[in-house]
Amino acid sequence: MPTVLFANANRESRGLYAWPLSSYGFEVETAADGLECLANRRRVVPVLLILDLGLPWGGGDGVLGVLREDPRLLPTRVVLSSAVPPAHFLDRPAWHPVVQTLTKPFSLSALFERAALAAFLEQEQLSLWRECGGPGRRGRRPGRGARL
Repeated sequence: MPTVLFANANRESRGLYAWPLSSYGFEVETAADGLECLANRRRVVPVLLILDLGLPWGGGDGVLGVLREDPRLLPTRVVLSSAVPPAHFLDRPAWHPVVQTLTKPFSLSALFERAALAAFLEQEQLSLWRECGGPGRRGRRPGRGARL
């Protein structure tokens, strides 16, 4: 089962975004800060790391710096999230392995779209996701009208 590592300081966000990913067959590991993110990354090999730039204890930049220093720690892909619009932080040098960005607040549909583009959702899974409510269901919680 492929693993996604979701690193975000906000506990509610971690729960809101982790649940749909796990319901689609992905093992989801979460981290509340940079140190926990690196510890989890050393323990598991995710196909995708969803990394918040504003993470405490090292921040997203710090986590990326450590990951780049040790290529054994690099996940397959990184989707970077930030409250800053993408144009403001994409001009930074050396963005490998960042392949996509999300501007907060972002919807569940935006997360799935980036994940699908970044790497790992099979076409069948993406089609199923769209049939069950997909992009038109902007970030609703399961049980509150969203059909995930």
